[in-house]
Amino acid sequence: MDPAVFGGDRDTGSIYSAPVSYLDQSGLDNRLNTIIDRLESRMDLIRSNKNVFISSLNHYFETSIISIKHPGFHEEREWRVFQNEAIDHALDSSLKCEVMVVRGLPQLVMKIQLQDSEDSAPLNPNNLIQKIIIGPSEDGATLKEALEVVLEKANIDNSKVQILVSDIPLRQ
Repeated sequence: MDPAVFGGDRDTGSIYSAPVSYLDQSGLDNRLNTIIDRLESRMDLIRSNKNVFISSLNHYFETSIISIKHPGFHEEREWRVFQNEAIDHALDSSLKCEVMVVRGLPQLVMKIQLQDSEDSAPLNPNNLIQKIIIGPSEDGATLKEALEVVLEKANIDNSKVQILVSDIPLRQ
């Protein structure tokens, strides 16, 4: 995914993105200590803008909770795309909520409505996807071929998308 699509000055409504932080317990402790140090150094500003501070801190922690993974996955360089009704109070028109059964469990799934035209940038699929990494599987080559067909059927320019098959062994 192109991280610039959900950041900067682009209008993506209530859809946010954040890079994943690959942290072990020590890394998480260090990050929290850094936050505490920064907060302590800005207490005057915090006291004068309590509501803004609380809102910002809540958003930071919600984003962090969604965006932390074990350091063993660092090669993924993953970004998380999310929407939070608690923050936004209403669904963006580019989102569609569906009930789907995932591994036998019904759950609400937010789907980004991608538009296939340059006028709908940044949510044009050709602007979103840079690389797809196929995780450990028994037949990565077949999955790669299937993804190429899916991209073609979705009118996504395959020449712009790199599809890689992970060489991490499949655990059984």
